[in-house]
Amino acid sequence: MCLQNDRGVMSYLFFLNSLINEAQDVKELRDAGVLYGYNRSDTELQNFFSVICPESGSDLDNYIGVKEKIQEYHGTLMSKMLQFYHAYIKDSSWPLALFLAVLLDLFFGGTQSWFAVKNWFSVSPASQSHS
Repeated sequence: MCLQNDRGVMSYLFFLNSLINEAQDVKELRDAGVLYGYNRSDTELQNFFSVICPESGSDLDNYIGVKEKIQEYHGTLMSKMLQFYHAYIKDSSWPLALFLAVLLDLFFGGTQSWFAVKNWFSVSPASQSHS
């Protein structure tokens, strides 16, 4: 049973327990970086939350607003950029180097195209016929 004198910890544990219904939910929370550093299986962690907060099922309505805000956040551009960063760039130097190389290539390609178009429009038709 959760401690009744620490509402912050208790509320957080109740909220996590409301998110965890089966072992697959624990796996998704681990993949999202919400749960990490536990040397237990997904099933053991699910059972842990079920044991520590068994009565949280009656208070699920308290977390509906929180769940809606989380869903709204996951649809934002910033969230998608952070997911991209964590999935492809964060833990390895090669994807970061590749990402920077692509940005540099786009910059140089754009600059080259801009000067080519600018030069094409700056040449007058009269000077082209005399050459």
